[in-house]
Amino acid sequence: MATILPINQTPILNCRMHYAFMLAIITTMDNHEPWLFSNFINLQCNKAETISDLNNELRFCKSDSPIYYSAMIDLEVMKAPTFNKLNCSILNVVRNAIADKKYVYMFANKFHIPMSPFYQEVSVTQDLLVYGVDEEKGIYYILCYNKNKQFTTIEVSFADMELAVQHSEYAFWNNTMYFIQCPDASFEFRVRVTEVDMDLLLQELIDYKESTCRSEVVKQNLNTDYYDFGISIYEMIKGYIAYMHANYEHFDPLIALTTLWEHKKLMHARVRYLKEKQLIDAPSRLVEEFEQLESKAAALRNIAIKMKLLNRLDLEKLYALVDEIRELEVKALSELIKRIEEKQPLAIAATS
Repeated sequence: MATILPINQTPILNCRMHYAFMLAIITTMDNHEPWLFSNFINLQCNKAETISDLNNELRFCKSDSPIYYSAMIDLEVMKAPTFNKLNCSILNVVRNAIADKKYVYMFANKFHIPMSPFYQEVSVTQDLLVYGVDEEKGIYYILCYNKNKQFTTIEVSFADMELAVQHSEYAFWNNTMYFIQCPDASFEFRVRVTEVDMDLLLQELIDYKESTCRSEVVKQNLNTDYYDFGISIYEMIKGYIAYMHANYEHFDPLIALTTLWEHKKLMHARVRYLKEKQLIDAPSRLVEEFEQLESKAAALRNIAIKMKLLNRLDLEKLYALVDEIRELEVKALSELIKRIEEKQPLAIAATS
């Protein structure tokens, strides 16, 4: 008998597993859009003096841990080493969780996961999401990246998963398992998110534009003194490209520049949503500017990848594209913030 929980295999953001897994669940919910467009606004990155890999360190704020998504999902947390102390099979717990309609966000050694980029080549303990089990076939259904770095579903045998768990190496950052309740009728008690949080949206947009972070949630989870935020990340990107130019054999722009492109893709979708729902008075010109931002960020990513493939890095061209995107975004952000501020007093009056 198979139990397969619903997932969205192509959530709007899927460059990084830590948010792709959660959005694969949340975007199956019919009320996800107001929450989605209230979040994923600010960006963060290690400061220049501590940065080691922009691909890893440039990311969305409030996206790393499933805890950040508790407004939309219910979850239970347990440390993987606890199961060893209890002499309890992790995979028995996983199968029981799926039977109880709970997704399992866990870490396992991808050396033993067929189709993964590390299969039979590199031993690395990484995230995966188990969303189904077929007891008769002896198969787990998981989400992760394949050899082509595409976010996709993979079928993994019980035997391979057993090896992947047995040979996992846990540290402080990857020893937590999350059991996420599949949204269903039992969620009726939960207050449904039905409207964009315009106050939160405005604060996050201003923070992003001003290269700061005032979020108390973020401050509770990391030391913001070690990070740069918002628009300042453009200089980080240019610095990273320059550093990689001096170490050209290691130049790989894919993840960092895909993160930047995903940010613009969501910004464009957000502005269109706000306009369609009449939450802002946005002229078509403003929507078009955010559409241009998405297009230019995609072009920057693709050009950098092409330069890597051709072994021909043009620093001036990349710098010019980064500066062009930054200038257009500052202009568009200023206009968007102004439009939201104009609408906010009306919203406050309507609810008072």
